[in-house]
Amino acid sequence: MKKIPVIATMMVIIMATPLWSARIHIDISAPGFSKLKIAMPFFSGPHNLATTTWSMVEKDIRVSGAFELIDPNTYIYPGPMAEIKPGTLKDWSLIGADFVITGAVERQGDIAIFSAQIIEISNTKVLINKIYKTSNNTIYMAVHKFMDDILAESLDLKGLFSTRIASILEKDDKRYLYIAFPDGTGAR
Repeated sequence: MKKIPVIATMMVIIMATPLWSARIHIDISAPGFSKLKIAMPFFSGPHNLATTTWSMVEKDIRVSGAFELIDPNTYIYPGPMAEIKPGTLKDWSLIGADFVITGAVERQGDIAIFSAQIIEISNTKVLINKIYKTSNNTIYMAVHKFMDDILAESLDLKGLFSTRIASILEKDDKRYLYIAFPDGTGAR
């Protein structure tokens, strides 16, 4: 007699499991999927730091698979640009941008500061206007947090870039476990 309540409870748990594990799924390789286009003028700040940070964001945009960066050579003003100037959103819509990202980077002692802004062109909504701080040698952490924020604000997806990927390297008859962020940074 005690088996029936136990079996009934197990059936309820098994049938309810899909409700708890519901997730959003975006198939970026589906035939009808169209990547969202991003314009990103070069960032302002010290040249090496600004160029490196811009390149990290550009790489994460590619890694995401959901966005496509519009060639900066097609921009009316390719930068450097720390923020969107009033009245320029039409310029970005003319080149087909869905979003525009601007940024500025600076160093203050051992701290790197990355100020970033992203605007959705169709409704002129500022999705992100934040300052990210990290140590000078881990600017990629600020970039990953920014990209996680973009995924959350534009596609309602949880952070991809704060996660880590584990892999095994076989070398000289030994196996080594490596952990890195999805774009390969922070490997150890």
